Amino acid sequence: MSEIILHAQRREQKGKQYAKKLRRSGRIPGVLYGPGEKPVALSVEASELKKVVHTAGETSVISLLFDGNGKKQRQKKVIIRKVQLHPVTQEYLHVDLQHVSMRTKVTVEVPIIIEGTARGTKAGGILEHILHTLRIECLPSDIPEKIEVDVSGLGIGESVHVGDLEVKKARVLTESTSPVVTVLPPVVTKEAAEKVEEEIEEVREGEKGEEKDKEPEQEG
Repeated sequence: MSEIILHAQRREQKGKQYAKKLRRSGRIPGVLYGPGEKPVALSVEASELKKVVHTAGETSVISLLFDGNGKKQRQKKVIIRKVQLHPVTQEYLHVDLQHVSMRTKVTVEVPIIIEGTARGTKAGGILEHILHTLRIECLPSDIPEKIEVDVSGLGIGESVHVGDLEVKKARVLTESTSPVVTVLPPVVTKEAAEKVEEEIEEVREGEKGEEKDKEPEQEG
């Protein structure tokens, strides 16, 4: 993947009213922080941030360029830690960026993607994707874009656990026994269950009728 660049500007003002003013102007407030560093308040173009998030997600290293309000332009390697969204409009409200050293390991959440069609679903089973991200520790350059899980061999009642996953150049922090995906047995619908009950009741009534016919007639 080619270098991903995000431009930012330092901001001296803070507070909700100023944040709203920024958003109306097409910019998103954010903060840059790192181990042992003083947090830096900044803002980024909303349109550029959306493109970067779509391209990099929260797993790729980004080159952050910011002018420092008249100071010499600086560049830092960062990863997106959190993007706050409006609960209704899903518009970007705030972004957290973490400064990383390419020689120091970081902890990240990597998305888990399901690949293939489970064998058990062809027999009526239901595929349930339980764990959607995997927590790992690795160097920034070794962060995988995603973790792919092939479920084509899964039958009904079978599962894939975290311990079954192979992640190169990283230490998995998520509990190894945690289930990632499983194939559940078919679910009997209410209508189907009622139909079965009706059929059972018909059989029972038929059996009662047969038993009555077999009863010997009483002698008078």
